[in-house]
Amino acid sequence: GMLSDAAVRLLCEAHGMSTEVAWHAYRRTSGMDFAAQLEEIMPGDPRNAELASRFETATDDLFRTCRLFPDAFDLLVDLKALDIDVFVSSSTSHDIVARFCARAGITDLVKGVSGLIPDETKLDQLRQIKAATGLRRGQILFVGDSLFDAEAANGAGISFVGVARLFTSEEFAGAGVPSVGQPSELGPLLAAAHARLRMLGLQGPRRE
Repeated sequence: GMLSDAAVRLLCEAHGMSTEVAWHAYRRTSGMDFAAQLEEIMPGDPRNAELASRFETATDDLFRTCRLFPDAFDLLVDLKALDIDVFVSSSTSHDIVARFCARAGITDLVKGVSGLIPDETKLDQLRQIKAATGLRRGQILFVGDSLFDAEAANGAGISFVGVARLFTSEEFAGAGVPSVGQPSELGPLLAAAHARLRMLGLQGPRRE
């Protein structure tokens, strides 16, 4: 919420948009890095680079006060107990995301952290994670909160489930995308799948 509020303020100040118009423009392009969002919203505008830089500074400040969603830590603990590797993929700058993960105390609960670096998109991150793990579509799941995340997962050949926060479950369903209300809902599902594999005596590649 803090990030979207900061982005909306910048769009209103720079382009004279109403809050409602700026919010819908941000939401429609969410999941991309902010520089890419600006190019989608105002293609070729000479102010885009400066606005992206201002947003980066604001993001760094905001992340110092951000906290995990209440159920996130317990879910990560549960997934680690199931021997399921978790990777963080973000369109926010890598250094900012890495510092946040360290402050939140989850660095030891995840296999890797990927944030935005020059000339690399979230799609690139997902492709690299998939290549590094050697997993197939049905063995790796990307959990995200935007329709762009679903497109990125599809582009990387990765299964996807949405979290209905920024977009509703109906909007995800309309795009043919499954969703949950909270990430914690995935915990019991993954635990059940893990138990079923154990009962069947199936050995195979680790599930990420």
